[in-house]
Amino acid sequence: ASVAAASIVAKVTRDALMTQHCPAFPAYSFSANKGYPSPSHKASLRERGPCELHRHSWTPIAMLRQQRLLLPDQPDPG
Repeated sequence: ASVAAASIVAKVTRDALMTQHCPAFPAYSFSANKGYPSPSHKASLRERGPCELHRHSWTPIAMLRQQRLLLPDQPDPG
């Protein structure tokens, strides 16, 4: 039970942090998607590339790089 509770606390904390970052990175709609790969979040990644909060090892970004759908001048966040 304590592991389940810790998991819930971690998720709620992460969601709150993503909401706090939304004003700095409005194009990614972190307050709505909490950083998860929603269709709109993936569309923003394709259009704008990753921001400094994105991990380059995160599957949606790695896939875009592999498919060469990120522009060369878009920064590698990791």
